Amino acid sequence: MNNKHVEDVKRIWAWAFDQVHDPTVKHLILEQYIKDLSYFDPHSAEELSIFIYLQTPKPTTFGDQMTISYEQTQTRI
Repeated sequence: MNNKHVEDVKRIWAWAFDQVHDPTVKHLILEQYIKDLSYFDPHSAEELSIFIYLQTPKPTTFGDQMTISYEQTQTRI
């Protein structure tokens, strides 16, 4: 068992028993469920993994900060 798995277990333990708010625990548990589900129903496991990927918050990039909303680009002459 490497250190990553030990840290995951500590996070889940803190979330489950010490009531620590950690939104990544939901993703860790669902990833394990999807892994187990892929043995019995690979199609549903793929759908769930896509759903989880779309719901995972992504860090803000420089390109995201440069986008201008549609309302700001309308000008009247």
